[in-house]
Amino acid sequence: MKKNSSKASIIVTTKNNENTIDSCLSSIKIQSYPNIELIVVDNNSKDSTKEIAKKFTKLVFNKGPERSAQRNFGVSKSSGKFVMYIDSDQELEKNVIKECVQACESKGFDAIVVEEDTVAKTYWSKVRALERQAYVGSEFIVAARFLKKSAFEKLKGFDENLTGQEDSDLHNRLLSNGFKIGRRIKSIIHHHESDSLKDAARTFYYYGNTWARYIKKHPDRAVQQYFSMRFLTYLQHWSIFARNPLLAAGFLVRKPVEYVSAILGVANSKIWGSK
Repeated sequence: MKKNSSKASIIVTTKNNENTIDSCLSSIKIQSYPNIELIVVDNNSKDSTKEIAKKFTKLVFNKGPERSAQRNFGVSKSSGKFVMYIDSDQELEKNVIKECVQACESKGFDAIVVEEDTVAKTYWSKVRALERQAYVGSEFIVAARFLKKSAFEKLKGFDENLTGQEDSDLHNRLLSNGFKIGRRIKSIIHHHESDSLKDAARTFYYYGNTWARYIKKHPDRAVQQYFSMRFLTYLQHWSIFARNPLLAAGFLVRKPVEYVSAILGVANSKIWGSK
C-alpha cells in the first residue's frame, strides 16, 4: 500500500474510559493500512482518558453533550477521504481499515458495515454477547461504521437529537438516498462491561427518550428493526440460544427489562417534552 493512498480518519468518542482507551487506540496504531488519521473526541472526562489519548495523537478534542455531537465534530476536524467511528471500548482487527478502503475503491461501496465480536466477562454482559451472535449477517440490526466522508457530509452526519438510535438513523438514510453499502464480518472486538440489569434498564430508559423521534423518522424500518425482524432473527438463530441455556434464560429476562425501560423513556419524553 502506497503512502499516498487515500487517508482514513478514525473518530473515537470517549467519556471516562481510562480502562479501555489504551487498547482501543493501540489497535488503531497497529493497523496495516498506513494512511490513518486518529481523532479522539472526549466528553468532559474526569479521569485520565484525555491524557492517555494524547500519547497516541495530537488531535484530542473536547465536545458534548452526546456521542452524535462528538462524532459530527470529529468528522468536521478530519481530513480523510474516509471516516470511521468507533467507541472507546472497541478494538479493530489489524486489517480492517485496509480492507474497507479497498472495498470502497474497488467495488464502489460508499459505506461498510463492520460487525462486532463481543467479549464479555460478567454474566449479564455474556447474555448481551450471546444476543449479538444472532445479529451477524442481519440486514436490519446493523449499521455502517466506515463511510466515504462525502457521503457522510451529504447526509449532514448524525442526527444530534437522537441518542442510542443515531447509528441506525444514519444507516437508514444511506439506504434511502441510494448509497451502496458493503459488509465486513466481525472485525471489531467489543469489550462489553455492563454488570447488571440495572445498567441495562438505565441505558434503555435513556435511549427511550428519543425512541419516538426515531420511529417517526423511519416508521416502517423502525418496526422491523425493533420488533418483527428482530424477533424473526432470534427464531432463525434459535440454536445459538439452545446451546447456551443458562445465558438464554438471562436473555429472556433481559429483553423485557430493556423494552419496558425504553417504553418508560418514551413516556417520559412525552410527559416532560424531552427531545
